[in-house]
Amino acid sequence: MVCAANREKICSSHILQPVLTYVHFAAPRQNKHNMMQIHSITMERLHSQDGQIALTKSCKDVVAMMEQDNVDPRITKRITYLDGLADDDPDEPSISLESLQKFAVFIVTRRHLPYPLIGLTPDGFIEAVWDTSDGDMLTVDFLPVGDVRFVVLLATSESTPRQRSLGGLLPPDDMMNTVRPFVDKLNRT
Repeated sequence: MVCAANREKICSSHILQPVLTYVHFAAPRQNKHNMMQIHSITMERLHSQDGQIALTKSCKDVVAMMEQDNVDPRITKRITYLDGLADDDPDEPSISLESLQKFAVFIVTRRHLPYPLIGLTPDGFIEAVWDTSDGDMLTVDFLPVGDVRFVVLLATSESTPRQRSLGGLLPPDDMMNTVRPFVDKLNRT
């Protein structure tokens, strides 16, 4: 079944898959009169896992997409466990589907990162924590709007007896650029 308005294909597994469509990009080009002229470049939109994850309708669907993409099974098991907590205990927060989708895209596109500790904030947002052997730590909360709230805590030492930290609210790519020294260190340990 194809929805003409959304141009999406509904599969029997209830996971929406994008149908290949054409996207038009406008790029400036100067003509002989030194005026800007807009021309269209037609490109075929590529079929991607990231796009499919964003279209899932449940936490189970996100986990299934992550498993299809060979994400570390410890991550998918942890997400499944966290998803079941709210069913067992009404005081536990339910996973925010949008937060989980953002986390899944982040993990799928950054396979170089080691396995994080994964939990939920009181709001139900996915929280991932990476730490190094010498005590440095990166905590990232995946917000439903697409940004991440993060903090890097650097361990104290004799030369820096005070706790040093860096935090903020940024899009995931900007956050990764901001914490690049920590990520490089994380990948070495």
